[in-house]
Amino acid sequence: MLFQGTSSRTALDIARIMDHAGGSVGGFTSRDYTNYYAVVTDDYATFALDLLGDVFLNPVFPQASIDSEKHAIRCEIQARLDDPEHRVHDLLKSHVWSGHPLGRAITGTIDSIDTLDREALIYFLHQHYLPERIVIAGAGHIEHDDFVAHVRDAFWRMLPSGAPTPRRRAADFHPGLIIDENPTRQAYFAIGLAAPAYTAENRYAVHVLTRLLGGGLSSRLFRLLRDEHGMVYEIHASYQAYRDAGLIVIEGSTLPQNVVPVVATICQELIDLGTWQRPIDEEELVRAKAQLTAQTILSGEDSHSSMARLATQEIYFGRYLGETELLDAIDRVDLTALEHLSRHELRLDTTPKALTVSTPDASSIEAEADALRDLLGMHVPTESHRTLF
Repeated sequence: MLFQGTSSRTALDIARIMDHAGGSVGGFTSRDYTNYYAVVTDDYATFALDLLGDVFLNPVFPQASIDSEKHAIRCEIQARLDDPEHRVHDLLKSHVWSGHPLGRAITGTIDSIDTLDREALIYFLHQHYLPERIVIAGAGHIEHDDFVAHVRDAFWRMLPSGAPTPRRRAADFHPGLIIDENPTRQAYFAIGLAAPAYTAENRYAVHVLTRLLGGGLSSRLFRLLRDEHGMVYEIHASYQAYRDAGLIVIEGSTLPQNVVPVVATICQELIDLGTWQRPIDEEELVRAKAQLTAQTILSGEDSHSSMARLATQEIYFGRYLGETELLDAIDRVDLTALEHLSRHELRLDTTPKALTVSTPDASSIEAEADALRDLLGMHVPTESHRTLF
């Protein structure tokens, strides 16, 4: 709604300014923060900052636009429910972090959108959009002191509130088996394991480990499940970390009748790593570290990625971690660190896991629920969703 007009600009004025600049402006929400961005040529950097300052300081929240935007977000929520990959992902996080804000769907629910009104938006803005909670970052052809001066001009009316930073609590991990009936041709699944939060000392080892597991065509799970057995078209693993918790997610899709053997293969691979019966070798380690190193370097070549990196590092660490520091941290990950991580910190062989499955026939998966719970080291009941969650 911030882009739907200010006291001096209409939504059309904002759109025309950005079109004239040949750039883009927008925003998105993650589980830890909301990001507003503008990408323009350096000639229009001052205009972009002035625009962002205007939408932060002087939004008018026209009622007609609120009604229209609420309708658009309802459509977005329904579209996400229609996407089985997003569906299992959201179900996984809502279960493993139930009772914690991290477990809430980023898009909200249709009920929560329906209850919002103009007064709620204004209250939220004044409660949360405060200088001590905002990081402004820029990257590209800019001069630091000039940029800082323009920021002060654009956001001149923002004064520190003196409000204390809210205390945060860690998110507890809840294992479970969630079966969702959805009219798809394939079964989509996501396995979750508790992992360190974003700022953990061993985060680079976790990144390397997930690359080894499912980070590319040469990863262990891709070779096993795609190349050797042909049971999946796609399989990948990722480390998704936030301020309050982290999660290793292994996800993919397969034919409904293959869910149990696919999950069994994944769990056996985790057991082999957790017991170090099939240890990581030096070649795998070098390949995973090279992949992470290349992605870090390439992301630094993009101004938008550099800008995002500056902001998120300030949020999580209170300082900037330069590329050299990142690359050195990746390079320091060795086989000893990965063995300790797998066997003692993550306990991959015994730690309880969570599994969500979205399938056209829930009853066939429910019949295998006991076997799946045993594979995942769980002692919890099955939760089924036969309607939209």
